[in-house]
Amino acid sequence: MAPLPTGSCDTCSAEEVKLRTNPFTSTEQCEECREASIIGVSDIKSQYKLKDEDLEGLETVSEPKPAFLGGPDRRWYLVEEVKKRAKAVEEKREQEKKDKEAAKGVAKKEKEEAKEAAKKEKEEAKARKAAEKEEKKAAKTPKSATSTKSEEAPKSAKSTEPTPTKDAKRKRDSEDEGEKDSKVSVDVERPVKRGRGRPPKPKDPNAPPPKPKSGRGRGRPPKAKAVAAEAEAKEE
Repeated sequence: MAPLPTGSCDTCSAEEVKLRTNPFTSTEQCEECREASIIGVSDIKSQYKLKDEDLEGLETVSEPKPAFLGGPDRRWYLVEEVKKRAKAVEEKREQEKKDKEAAKGVAKKEKEEAKEAAKKEKEEAKARKAAEKEEKKAAKTPKSATSTKSEEAPKSAKSTEPTPTKDAKRKRDSEDEGEKDSKVSVDVERPVKRGRGRPPKPKDPNAPPPKPKSGRGRGRPPKAKAVAAEAEAKEE
């Protein structure tokens, strides 16, 4: 590769500096001025974090690489345009990030609302089921309900009745005592039940006389030996 020429820079008027041609203006510039005006793709990606699709629409110039390096031609972009595009891309990314966070917040809110709605629906279903259960229970036991109503009715009627006077109450008490005395007299006049210490039954005059007791219980005949002994005793 041939050495770079030296001379004065067309941009900063520096003398005795190595010069390189600007592919956009075809002017000879020093290294500092050239780097300040144009930039390559690799530097754009490393410094401004831009992708190839972010560089679409920008003015670009291709420059062949030296033969010993090989590979595709170099692409150069104007630094001023690249800075503007990088700022626009950064704002776009920030907006997309905000939109994404907002969408995430909306999705989270919708999820919480759906969860609350499901919880509320579950509670309503539970309450409805409990009410149906109570209705079935009440339908199965109509008698108890009617009995309680009938019991409540006489109580209310009783409460509306006038209270008895002292004379009427005294008369009712005397009648109750008389009933008790009559009950006692009736109980005394009743015949005594036959039990322990009961009187003997009246004897029938026409009944045959009782048989003499043999000495052995329950009317069994005497044993043969006992009969023979008694006969011998009589003979003696």
